[in-house]
Amino acid sequence: MTAYPESPAFSVVVPNWNGEAYLRRGLGSLFLSARSAGRPFEIIVVDDASDDQGPALVEREYPAARLIRQPENRGFGETVNEGVRQARGPIVVLANNDLIVREEFIPRLLEAMEGERVFAASALTVDWDRGEPNHVEMFAVWREGLIAQQYAHHESACETVFVQGGACAIRRDEFLAMGGFSPLFAPGYWEDYDLAYWARKKGWRVLYEPRAVANHLGKASLAARYGRDELEILRRRNQVLFTWLNLTDGRLWARHLVELPAAVASDLARGENSPLAKGFVRALPKIPAALRERRRRRPTFRLRDSEILRSPRA
Repeated sequence: MTAYPESPAFSVVVPNWNGEAYLRRGLGSLFLSARSAGRPFEIIVVDDASDDQGPALVEREYPAARLIRQPENRGFGETVNEGVRQARGPIVVLANNDLIVREEFIPRLLEAMEGERVFAASALTVDWDRGEPNHVEMFAVWREGLIAQQYAHHESACETVFVQGGACAIRRDEFLAMGGFSPLFAPGYWEDYDLAYWARKKGWRVLYEPRAVANHLGKASLAARYGRDELEILRRRNQVLFTWLNLTDGRLWARHLVELPAAVASDLARGENSPLAKGFVRALPKIPAALRERRRRRPTFRLRDSEILRSPRA
């Protein structure tokens, strides 16, 4: 099966930053899985201005992959967006550079995407060293005055809310029509949850497919760059921004205005790093941009938050 067809049935996009240690095994597994789907495909590696030899490895060992070099570092979200813009397949599989996927990974995701009005399908990822799942099904709940994710594991495909942006399949045209991953979340985290939740509010379906399995080989590049404490502050900042972008339920907004300040105060009282309090403060300067994006989205919403959240009164 050629990796450079005229009209690929699907594309695989691999965002890469300093992934030399992982790319050889990761790309090998992706080519094997893509070929097992029995359809024409393309694999695109978008390099985010790496300063290691990863791009040279792709050119040397995987000439069938399209390598796109970004001249400057633009972060995970925009790197994925560029790959999806360049992709030619109607379905795009997103795979982080440190995944080793099993042979059924891509066929199972493509099968899930064949359902009616499915925007995205998220995979199961397993930690390479411990052999334990590190991303399973993620549904939406209400916690600390914010929309939050909660995890569950199922043996078969099921409806869900959030997707893992580094191990999923998405519908290309709708992804681009929505604008892709929002730059509000740069340098990373929650941009994939945000787009999936917005799609749900638009009336699209989002699935979790546990038979699409990948092993997570490395450590997150953002953690290596920023450190664990800073990363947790970033996650919390983006969770606040996510809620401001998407929450439209009046009753939950009233709770947000009471419960979030209480959660911030409790976080401060605990001392140490206070990631929620610091994340909230860092979200405040982004309010004007968040309001503009919220106004753009609002006319597209079809479902209420109470129709998406599990136990919204909890």
